[in-house]
Amino acid sequence: MNSDNKTEQKAQEQPDLAGPVRQFLAIFYDAWLLAAVFMIASAITLPLTGGEPVKPGNPFMTTYIFFVWYGFYAWFWTHGGQTLGMRSWKIKLVTGNNESVNLWHALLRFVSGIPAWLFIGVGGYLMSTTQTNFEHPVIDALSKIPSGIVLGTGCVLLVTGLLKNSWRNRFSSTMIISTAKPKTGA
Repeated sequence: MNSDNKTEQKAQEQPDLAGPVRQFLAIFYDAWLLAAVFMIASAITLPLTGGEPVKPGNPFMTTYIFFVWYGFYAWFWTHGGQTLGMRSWKIKLVTGNNESVNLWHALLRFVSGIPAWLFIGVGGYLMSTTQTNFEHPVIDALSKIPSGIVLGTGCVLLVTGLLKNSWRNRFSSTMIISTAKPKTGA
């Protein structure tokens, strides 16, 4: 086998990893769908509360929403490896062996993203409120830091989680590959 054949064979074995821009755009698409899922999940609780909204900080509601959030991603990732946003941007989550993701991989990937989303959510909330004292200890502690820094920290954590072969991918033994057909030059 000559060196050209070896290089070509190696290129065929290595999947094309998706870049951070397509991953971020897929997250943006999925955020809209996830917001709708959260609205439906919240509406389901209304009969249990007599039609009254659940008070902020309720541990049962927080846990319920956490499981809905995980369930959203786990279902898509374990059933084809693509959320709707990922399908739109032609990317797919697979294991390091280019196989389907199982629930364990999905859990590890989901959990590794929580710090970024916590900072983004709290930073965005702090930017939109004039409140200074919060009942929740994490939000109260983060409110002492300028909100732009809190939000920026979350964005940095998210962006570093989107880079090719990111720490999140290594932690969960996964990778995000491109499913777009490569352009052939004539």
